[in-house]
Amino acid sequence: MDQSGSRETKQFVIHSEQGVARRIIATFFTGVMWLYTAVVVWLFMSAVIGLNDPWISSVKTAFKVNNAELRNFLLLGTALFLFAFIVLYFWKLYNKKHFGSRKRRTYPAPVTMEELAELGLIPEETILRLQSERVIVFESNPVKDLAKVERKV
Repeated sequence: MDQSGSRETKQFVIHSEQGVARRIIATFFTGVMWLYTAVVVWLFMSAVIGLNDPWISSVKTAFKVNNAELRNFLLLGTALFLFAFIVLYFWKLYNKKHFGSRKRRTYPAPVTMEELAELGLIPEETILRLQSERVIVFESNPVKDLAKVERKV
């Protein structure tokens, strides 16, 4: 991360504590999904290259598919992708020809300190701290509850 970058290019990372049980569950499900992805990729790759090892053959038997059906499925998926790509490409060309390269959208001006203070959601000292300090740790949420603020208005 660029430590000397301008304010617009700074990256913010929110660190939080994660319990051991939650980490174990997340790691388990991540591993299962990676394993599933590897099996699916190997299933399609074996159909493309015509490899029939005993393990992937049992997977093909379980799903009641063969190499020809898998190749046809991949061919259909590729054809649909190319069709969608071509349609969207010509749609882009049509829009560019019809509307030109107009740049009608303008970005709003940066929010000023007065506008933030007018909202009344965060104390002005907290806003100044957020804009000046690199790392801030809050013990509680400094933003006021919107439901309570709306009732007062």
